[in-house]
Amino acid sequence: MMKNKYYGLWIFFVIPILTELLTSNRSFSQLFSPGEYLFFVFAYSMPVFLINELGVRWRLGIIGLFALGLAYGIFNEGIMAQTLFMSGSNVPIAAFEGYCFWGINLPWAVTILPWHALFSVIYPIVIFRTLYSNEFQQARFPLWGLIIMAGVYFILGSCIHVGFNLGTPILAMWLSWGLIAGLMCLSRGCPCQPKIQWPQGLLKEKLPVMRALLIGSLLIFPLVSSVILAERHVLTVVHVVMSTTLYVVIFLIFKKKHCFDLPVFALIAMGHYLTQALISMVLFGQDPDRLLGEIVVVVLLIVFLSCIFQQYARFRTAQS
Repeated sequence: MMKNKYYGLWIFFVIPILTELLTSNRSFSQLFSPGEYLFFVFAYSMPVFLINELGVRWRLGIIGLFALGLAYGIFNEGIMAQTLFMSGSNVPIAAFEGYCFWGINLPWAVTILPWHALFSVIYPIVIFRTLYSNEFQQARFPLWGLIIMAGVYFILGSCIHVGFNLGTPILAMWLSWGLIAGLMCLSRGCPCQPKIQWPQGLLKEKLPVMRALLIGSLLIFPLVSSVILAERHVLTVVHVVMSTTLYVVIFLIFKKKHCFDLPVFALIAMGHYLTQALISMVLFGQDPDRLLGEIVVVVLLIVFLSCIFQQYARFRTAQS
């Protein structure tokens, strides 16, 4: 495993890049403008630290971390950005405009919440647990420090709602908090099955590197299919059932094939990241500023991939 006592600085630096630049939600100059980058460090990097700490303390497996990732997605999109409760033009992807069921844009919810759970939470945790296993799989903060960090994050995040989204019903905010609390309680009941740890999956299933990357690239299908369903204005219930079923099927296949063990899952995450970056290049490459951001993302992913390859090779050599 790589050893670096400054690994936390890496995480704080790269996570906003792996979310905002990856999808071209922000261009290069926008993300690194004064104040903007610090905001996204607060919005994305701090929750990864908090969720990883909870995952270590509660001994959570992939289901528990996914539940916490969904909770983070609700906080981000439901309380800070408020897109879950908007049916108009404020929804980031135009295909999801006009959906509203009991005040909630459910098709957008089943699209963006799993995306946040994977790209904003699980993938960064998996990659850094692969590279810094000893450091990132141990609790780094005392309980009181963790509580203070979480309290500051929730209060400041809620203030964003108060300051910029006064038009959103207070009921929606309380609903978001209720769902977050429920998912956190659910995660406590999902410990260690299947495990995210180094490196048992390679002992059980000899999954070649390129095959893992290919599987990761295919994980873009749920997002693409959800957008297609939205463009065709499929009924809300049909959209929700189809999207949810697809994720459940993927989970069951991954569990059966031991794809959640490291470093296999880290390679799958890299495949998913690279595919998302290439799609963003195709969609937004005509804008030089956004293209520069995607190039930065791809270079960063290649560096991570190279490090993961080294870990993979060391492990296979030790086992042979």
